[in-house]
Amino acid sequence: MSKQIGLIKLKGNMGGISFFQSEGKHLAKISNGPDKDKIANDPRFERTRENNSEFGGSATASKALRRAFAPVIHMADARFSSRLTGIFKEINSKGDGIRGKRPITLSEHHVQLVNMEFNINRSFTSLFTATFAATNAAQRTSTSINIDDVLMRKSAKGPEGSTHVMFTQALGVVSDYVYDENLKRYAPVEPSLDGLSVITESEYIPVDGNAPVSVTLNSALPGNPVLNENVSVIQCIGIEFFQQLKTAYYPLLQGSALKIVKVF
Repeated sequence: MSKQIGLIKLKGNMGGISFFQSEGKHLAKISNGPDKDKIANDPRFERTRENNSEFGGSATASKALRRAFAPVIHMADARFSSRLTGIFKEINSKGDGIRGKRPITLSEHHVQLVNMEFNINRSFTSLFTATFAATNAAQRTSTSINIDDVLMRKSAKGPEGSTHVMFTQALGVVSDYVYDENLKRYAPVEPSLDGLSVITESEYIPVDGNAPVSVTLNSALPGNPVLNENVSVIQCIGIEFFQQLKTAYYPLLQGSALKIVKVF
């Protein structure tokens, strides 16, 4: 595998060489696999077509979750998307039916996502050591996160230079996915609910205060939707550290984390 060092970076195939980007680097390698036509039609590649179909469906479900949490996706690491797609592929592998068309039923496999960190290199508990409570209403359209009587200068572990901390509750809906014979691809069972979300943030809280602080974050999905058994609600808690300069607050590098606390 070689690096591209020219001023113009290429992407795709040319002259038997594949050009692509990985982890911010522009790379090139010799293409020695079968062409698209052979993969699409040759009976010997039936298993490949099945795998491609299910991987594509898992990637689509992963994209729905990332779309729901787009306002806070900056807290994720560079490989969050691939890790998430891998989890949805595991869920897909547990489904019944014909290979290549097995359903992706997050509604039946909530545990696969619980406690997932958006940044595998920086956990929420490494930045905040106190306890919190995450709850939800019976209809699943509203949730709360409560942090009670916490001394921030002891429990909030921000990077050097931190003056303030902010907590976030992120709420998102992801539909189950099934293979659509008409579209020839995976599609959400509940497209009108898939990706629905709301983000709630606390005020900027000083990290050097001497008095305990309580934080309550209440969130409600917009439009008062009616949620059925084909969708799952994902509840996340996040933390971000800032440095105050005059009246402005600047986010600090290495000063944020987001994790999934409940899926219901």
